[in-house]
Amino acid sequence: MGFQGDLDSFGLAAIFQTLTANKQSGTLHVFDDTTHRYLVFSQGSIRSVSTGKRQNVSLGEILVARGVISEVELAGALTLQAGTNELLGNVLIESKVCTKEQIDTALRFQIEEEVYDLFTWKGANFEFHESPPDEKMIGADYRVSQIEVNTSGIILEAMRRIDEWGRIAEYIPTVHMIPVISPEKQDEAFLLTLSPEEKRIVTFMNGVNDIETITRNSCLGRYMVTQFISRLLRNGEAREATCSEMREASENLMLLGSLEQAIMLQRRVLEI
Repeated sequence: MGFQGDLDSFGLAAIFQTLTANKQSGTLHVFDDTTHRYLVFSQGSIRSVSTGKRQNVSLGEILVARGVISEVELAGALTLQAGTNELLGNVLIESKVCTKEQIDTALRFQIEEEVYDLFTWKGANFEFHESPPDEKMIGADYRVSQIEVNTSGIILEAMRRIDEWGRIAEYIPTVHMIPVISPEKQDEAFLLTLSPEEKRIVTFMNGVNDIETITRNSCLGRYMVTQFISRLLRNGEAREATCSEMREASENLMLLGSLEQAIMLQRRVLEI
């Protein structure tokens, strides 16, 4: 049995609880004017999340982002995969670059981050179509794994994160903020205190990328990125780029032909 409505009235937690209690299988389509998410449910658990066109972040990108494999190892696996019908995950496992358990953990992380983000959506609508899971909606990467994410833990963590978002917003009022590491922390000693994921985030804090771009390029999810950067800002280990720094960076980008990034920087200067 299918149903539909607006997310603000029903609440995502209530929808999840209904699907889980009834052990329903099908596709939950959550959407607004610009963005779509498709959650594939199997017996009340989440099997995968996608935009319907392609997986938002590939398995290889997730594994590199989380420090499970290196860029070189990913490139090697992609070379082995080329010209075959093998899934990347199977290639990585067979070549012993990583284990199935590591792939399961990475894919679970990706599903959970996508779902947590839905709890922050406003003015969105949803439709649930009950049917056996459509394998075409389950990305190739997910077909390597048989993970299913229980919604009960998701709901509890999502509620905790909603409280945390308020604290994050005190330091990151807009995703257009351009954070940079404080000069006194730009050394190897500081990097040694960071996890692989945190080091990856720092590499994108180059005085050009805003929070939104850092989140997209790091492949680590909006919550992890903003929580870490807000902590750096709170501790004085990072700050927002100054207007003069952004103007200089914008001029350099113009010379390099990167007009879109240059305009983004100029827009942020005007906002300040």
